[in-house]
Amino acid sequence: MTEPADVRVLHRDADLLVLFKPAGLPTTSPDGRGCLTEIAARIDPHAPRLHASSRLDAEVTGVVTFARTTRAIEALLAARRAGQYERYYLGLAIGAPSPAQGEFNWPIERDPRDPRKRAAGERAADSGAARDSGVVPHSARERSGRSRDSHERISRENSQGSRERDESRGSREHDGRRAVDSGMHRVSRADKLQAQDALTRYRVLGSLPTAALLLLSPMTGRTHQLRVHVARAGVPLLGDRHYGGPVRCTLPDGRVVRAGRVMLHCARVRLPQIGGGGERLTVDAPVPEDFRQVWLALGGEISTLETALVGV
Repeated sequence: MTEPADVRVLHRDADLLVLFKPAGLPTTSPDGRGCLTEIAARIDPHAPRLHASSRLDAEVTGVVTFARTTRAIEALLAARRAGQYERYYLGLAIGAPSPAQGEFNWPIERDPRDPRKRAAGERAADSGAARDSGVVPHSARERSGRSRDSHERISRENSQGSRERDESRGSREHDGRRAVDSGMHRVSRADKLQAQDALTRYRVLGSLPTAALLLLSPMTGRTHQLRVHVARAGVPLLGDRHYGGPVRCTLPDGRVVRAGRVMLHCARVRLPQIGGGGERLTVDAPVPEDFRQVWLALGGEISTLETALVGV
C-alpha cells in the first residue's frame, strides 16, 4: 500500500480536507482499506465526517476533496447543481483533437464487452449535425447557448442522483474507531442499462509531432469520462491501455518514450468557500514528476506546464 507520506494535504479548514492523491492508490475501496479514504481518516482522525466528493481512478493523480461536515456535503452538492464545482485536468494524448478548443458530448454507457469499462454512445438523432459528431467547437457553443442549457440540465440530474446516493450511503468503521463515510457510489439499475449524458470541455495547450497536452474540464462526473471522451475523439491518453492509449511512443528521431500509467492529472479544483458568503476556493496540485518527465521527453517545454492553468 502507498505510504501516507506520498499523500499531501493541499488544504484543510473546518469543513474541507483536500489531498493530493498519488498514482497507484484508489480513492475508495469496497472494504474501505488500502485507499485514500483510509489514509484521510488517519490524517484527520477527528473529522465529524469524511466524504470524498469526487473520485480519481487509481492511476490518476491530483486533487481529491473530502467534506468534513454535513453542511459541507450539502454545500458541495449545491455547487454541483449550480455548475460551480470546477475541475481541471491535464492529459497527455497521442494527438490533438480538432478543433483545438471545444466540447465532447458523447453519452457514457457501460461497455457491453467488459462491465469494468465504459464506452461512448451515440448522440440522439435530433441533436443537430455538429452535436452528432460528439465534438462542439466553442464558437458554436457561444453562438447557440445550448451548451449552458445542457450543462444546467445535466447538473440537475447529477445532483438528484448524488442526493439519492448520499441518502442511501452508510458509514463504516475504520480500525475500530469512529465511523467514516466510505464515499462509494451505488450504481442504479438504470445506470447499468442505459447511457448517461456527459459533457467535457477541452483545450489544446501544446501540440507536438507525436503527442499533445490537453486541458480537460468535466462538466459531469461519469466513470472514466475524460478517458472515454478523448479516446472516442481519436486521441487516447498515453498509458491508457484500457482505452487504446499506447504505453510507449516512438519519436521522429527513433527514441522511445514510455508512460508507466495513464497520463492524467487533476491539477485544479475550484469550488465555493463553505460558509464564505460567495467567496471561491481554488486548490492546485503540482504536476507530478512522472508526468513532467514524459512531457519533456516528448519534446515539450516546461513553460507549457507551468502556464497551463493561467486564465482558468
